[in-house]
Amino acid sequence: MKHLYIRVKTIGQLKAVKDWMQQEGAAATLLLEYELAGAGILQEGMYLCLPDAGRQSRISSIREMILAVPAGVGLLIRNLDELGLLSETGFHGPVIGDSFLYAYNTEALSFYEECFPGMQFVLSDELTDRELENLAEKSGLPHERFIYKAYGYQPLMITNQCLSRNYTDCRQKELCFTDQKGASFTAVSRCSQCTSVIYNGLCTYMLDRTEEVGFSNILLDFTLESPQETAEILNGTIPGKYTRGHHYKGID
Repeated sequence: MKHLYIRVKTIGQLKAVKDWMQQEGAAATLLLEYELAGAGILQEGMYLCLPDAGRQSRISSIREMILAVPAGVGLLIRNLDELGLLSETGFHGPVIGDSFLYAYNTEALSFYEECFPGMQFVLSDELTDRELENLAEKSGLPHERFIYKAYGYQPLMITNQCLSRNYTDCRQKELCFTDQKGASFTAVSRCSQCTSVIYNGLCTYMLDRTEEVGFSNILLDFTLESPQETAEILNGTIPGKYTRGHHYKGID
């Protein structure tokens, strides 16, 4: 039996997910981006996703987010700075480490396990399925501690040199561009942290292959999608163009 984890970044995506869950009678663990924390929608069983970068100038605001988390709500962390803040603030709720958190070998997993026993991990976007299975087996942790990302636009870079600020004076929050080989990318501004996240222009799609992998926790990661596109993916629509990422072919 597969269990869904669904991450959303906008209110529109969240509404589409909740509508789908109600219509289908589906269960899922919801992961809400930190920009949604002030909307009063965090509920027990959900997770709050902390910011992409733990910049020194923003540490106090991240600490306040952690301290304000309602009882029964977990946290998804993206870097070691946030891991340290969890220890500093005495957070005792459930914790998920995002795929950007370095967890590519058993030594790293052992370190996190010492810090937060029971912590879960979103599996890396940079390892093949065979490497992910091998990592899980060698770690000695149960497979339920790992979350396999089966859909989403892969974040390639997080930069403090915000492209929107530098090129449009903060007027345009999404910028699309291509490299010298014609590959497309989208840079999304995270204004509350004054950063940009650069995403691959093609989504990684593995929802039709989840029965082939040995992980029971499956993540759908919505980032650039409109509410309508979110609903279409949830209802089984396969994107017109997509990539398999590094699930079969590793990084050269």
